[in-house]
Amino acid sequence: MTIKKKTYNARRKHTRFEPIEKYGALIDFHTKAKKFIPQIVALILTESYGGCSIATYDVPMMEKGARIKIKIGPLSPLNGEVVWVEVIDQYLVKAGIQYRD
Repeated sequence: MTIKKKTYNARRKHTRFEPIEKYGALIDFHTKAKKFIPQIVALILTESYGGCSIATYDVPMMEKGARIKIKIGPLSPLNGEVVWVEVIDQYLVKAGIQYRD
């Protein structure tokens, strides 16, 4: 019997997959508002059943723990939370979004 080493990918809850190329993400930081009015646009890097990773402008509201609404392509807006942020350069960040109910 061989024991496999646990890797980062083995700990993920959901399989990651490539996003559909023609769709981006729209993000609204006003989660309590009834109407969805996006403040920023993001590129989708990966998607999964439980969330996605995005690349976007570095804005002050994009921080770990921030509650957002995110609209991906033709889907209705989903509630989400920023679970990690990685600075790419002075203008861009990558962020992990977890979908919430």
